[in-house]
Amino acid sequence: MQENSLLTLPVGYCGLGQQLNNSADSQTNEKITHIGRQINMGSGSTYIENQTLNSPVPQPSPPMRKKILFIAANPENEARIATDKEYRLIKAELERGSHRDSYEFLLPQFAVTIQELIRAIAPKPQIIHFAGHGERKGIIITNEQNQPQSLSLPILQRIFRPLKTFTELVLLNSCYSALCAKEISEFGMYVVGYLQPISDEAAIGFAQGLYIGLSRGKTFEEAFNDAIIVLLTKNTGHLRGLGTSEENSILVEVWRNGEKLDL
Repeated sequence: MQENSLLTLPVGYCGLGQQLNNSADSQTNEKITHIGRQINMGSGSTYIENQTLNSPVPQPSPPMRKKILFIAANPENEARIATDKEYRLIKAELERGSHRDSYEFLLPQFAVTIQELIRAIAPKPQIIHFAGHGERKGIIITNEQNQPQSLSLPILQRIFRPLKTFTELVLLNSCYSALCAKEISEFGMYVVGYLQPISDEAAIGFAQGLYIGLSRGKTFEEAFNDAIIVLLTKNTGHLRGLGTSEENSILVEVWRNGEKLDL
């Protein structure tokens, strides 16, 4: 018997071994092909589930905040009004509300000139709040020497026309501003104005009431009602009226699309 004799297998065993190897390779390739098909074609529930679980969840975009522009003028030779106090109080009211994050104040403009006004409205604010003096056919701002500068109705129309698809509310918190409100409202925005003189205290109280409503997510018309409530409650002694009832004595007007609203 030879010590180094080799074990000889029948030919069939070699074929079987080759078949086993080929079968294993075939199964592996099939799995790889199947996985590749899942990756390339997205077939198979497991792949889809994994993709759903592992993919980052898209985050909703934060809502756009409405921009508020406060502009004021206190020129020499005019009665002094507390425009800085008005700004401070309305800003505080807005910040107290549950919807404070829906709004942002742009840089306020005190002693505003026409050049500063043009620059200030460039961001196209949704709310424009003017505090100052008015006249029957315009509002009064200042010039570079802090002297009164009148903005007539035609000038106001040119200022607000480019804002007609952006600005939603204009508050002219000044005396004799009702006619200006009517003209500006032709561009589709709510505009608030006064028929006659109004005291500092009454104008500031009205503005506070308006921002109380806005800060709580109310519509303008609902917020306007809050403003009237504050005005009636705290400032009846400062109101001048033409009517016989308390409601008719309030000479605050709201205009939109050139029409006076009954609010």
